[in-house]
Amino acid sequence: MELRDMYKQMLEVNKRIFDSSFSAMLIWQDQTESMVNTVMEQANWIPEDSKKAFGSWVKTYKQTLEDFHQAVGEGFKKVEEAYNEFSPEGMEQGESGRKSKSKGKSE
Repeated sequence: MELRDMYKQMLEVNKRIFDSSFSAMLIWQDQTESMVNTVMEQANWIPEDSKKAFGSWVKTYKQTLEDFHQAVGEGFKKVEEAYNEFSPEGMEQGESGRKSKSKGKSE
């Protein structure tokens, strides 16, 4: 197996692991939210302001999770783009370009 294929498999596995873990976290969060909402509805001693604060916190938490998921997805896309641009020829050109740049700086 070539190194390029191994990198591709590693990327795919990491993306699947992230997606599975994120899905499991969302399921856990939804169940916890449902449980807490049930308790809050039945608890007369909890002030309405506290219930509203909890609702606001849940809304913010969900938005943050969505932003996080989107950011990680963008990161995976960038890695995939970099992977797709990878080629032995590109590596050689990149190295010669770096050498000539470093020579220009030292001269």
